[in-house]
Order: sequence, then structure tokens, then C-alpha cells
Amino acid sequence: MERMQQIAQAEALTTEKNIGGMIHIVNSLGSVLESMKQSGDADRSKADQLIRHMLANNPDLLGLWTGWEPNAFDGKDADFVNKEGYDATGRYVPYWVRSGGKISNTALTDYTTAGPGDYYQLPFTLKKTVVIEPYSYAIDGKEVLITSVAKPVIVDGKTLGVAGLDLSLEETNKALSAVRPMGTGFMSLVSGGGTISSHPDATVMGKNLADGGAQTAGWDKLIANPGKELEMTAQDGTVSLAVALPVMLTGDMKWYAIVSVPEDTVFAQLHAMMRDAVLTIVTAAVLLALA
Repeated sequence: MERMQQIAQAEALTTEKNIGGMIHIVNSLGSVLESMKQSGDADRSKADQLIRHMLANNPDLLGLWTGWEPNAFDGKDADFVNKEGYDATGRYVPYWVRSGGKISNTALTDYTTAGPGDYYQLPFTLKKTVVIEPYSYAIDGKEVLITSVAKPVIVDGKTLGVAGLDLSLEETNKALSAVRPMGTGFMSLVSGGGTISSHPDATVMGKNLADGGAQTAGWDKLIANPGKELEMTAQDGTVSLAVALPVMLTGDMKWYAIVSVPEDTVFAQLHAMMRDAVLTIVTAAVLLALA
């Protein structure tokens, strides 16, 4: 039981580092953009070079971006309407992204729409850093599960835009899938909103727990009782012990690392430990008797 807890805790901390640790990149970008605006040096070309450079120097990132309210960056939206890398508004909304082995720039999309545009709307409205629920995104013709980390850009107390990054969860899933707790178990990752972000069965990736079927039956109870081992029964009748531990991404936002191990494996190892303990005690008793 303790071993399961240790494994879950270790992987939770690793995930915190891999995803939550990206927040410092967003903070750095946001700080530089805020400084550019405050100093009267809001230049789109300079900002683009900065974002591209930061993305190139952080190979784990899929994309790096910023979005500003109408004329909030430099008051020159009209000069950029429908120009390359811009949309019909001319707003400064660059999205620098890796694709086909290259880094390219396009305009953000859906940033004014609740739902698809939550990556912009939530940090702007809530005025705090957020980690967006995982969603599917096409990368080089392949649908990949990604998440976004974004923070508001605030100048002189007024929210003018958002700075953010996109992170593919593919590598996170590969790393967790390689972990075999106690030799026969598996690891999974579930977002705060219940999206399955990592699972050995790729068919449930990106689904909500409610839609995971037998693969995730009972996981809502695990998340409601973090740190408590619960018995889970698979569709084939296999009984496992599972535990969920929180992955703290921001001060008030957490995901969950889940460890599941077949009950037979858990008790086999417990029996082995008990057997070794008994042998140690018996050996010690014999040695004392002979002394």
C-alpha cells in the first residue's frame, strides 16, 4: 500500500514539474510584454522576435503566443488588417507554433468565443494564470492532446491581453505509460475537469471520466478521496487497488495522478514481505538461543 502511495506521489511531482513548471515561461513572456507596453516600446516586430526566440529555446513547447485587446498593444491595428500573420481585426494576436519541423506564425483563432477561446477568455476574465482543460489539436496531420497555460497581461492595473503557451501531452503520456507500478500496474493522469490526459488505452485519451466506460469506472470516487486506496473491478473481473493523488499545477488548480495495481500483485508482495520478516525473526531467535 505504501509503495503505491510512493509511486503516485513521485509521478505527481514529476507531472507538476513538467506542466506546472512551464508557468515560469509564461510569466517571463508576460513580464517582457508588460515592460514593452509601459516603456512606450510596444513594437510588434520586436515582440515577434522575442516570442519566436523563446519558443526555439524551449523545445518541449508546441506553441507560444500572446493576444491583445483592440488597439491595446500599440494602437495600430488598422495598419495590420489581413496582413500575413493577422486576421481581419488587425489585433496583435500572434501564434508562434512548431509544425513540420519548423516554427511558423499565424493569428490566434476563436479568442473572442467562450469555449474554443477559453485559452484567452479565462485568464483575461479571471485575471489569473490558468491551465486549460486538455483538448485535441492537429499537429502535422495527427490529432494530439494538448493543454494551454495562460496568464493575463496587466499594465497599470488594467488587463490588456493574455500571454500563453501550448504543450503537447503526448510526451507526458509516453512517460507515464512506461511506468509499471509494482511490475504489473499502470499510471494515468486526469485533469481537474475530469479529462483523461494519460492512459494505457489510447482510445479513452481525451474523453471525460463519465465517457471512459469500464476503463475509468469508479475513478470519480478515487478523485473525491485523494490518497485513499480503493478497490476497483475491471470488466473482465480483475480486481485492482487504486489511488489518486493531486498534481498541483497552480495555487488553486490541480489534476490527479492515478496508480492502479492488480490486487494479486499487491498481496503477493505483502505476503513476500511478511515471509521475509518471519524468517528474519526466526533466524534471530535461533541465533539468540545458540548464544
